[in-house]
Amino acid sequence: MPDGKQWTAENLHANIRSSYCYEDAESKCREYGRLYTWESAFQACQSLGHGWRLPSEPEWRQLARSVGARSTHSHWG
Repeated sequence: MPDGKQWTAENLHANIRSSYCYEDAESKCREYGRLYTWESAFQACQSLGHGWRLPSEPEWRQLARSVGARSTHSHWG
């Protein structure tokens, strides 16, 4: 990315407690990837080792702008 960071666009498929499959169907996880709560996504990043983390809100906004997002309105708390 222009900011020098690497972002993953693939689902990690990390089977972390509190992650789940769409419609609770394992076949949906294979097709679409796992769904994560914020806490389970945080844990998944930690399980991958050094350097993996969730983006901060400013980083997320910068990524969205760099790929042409019209609005970076936040739904963050």
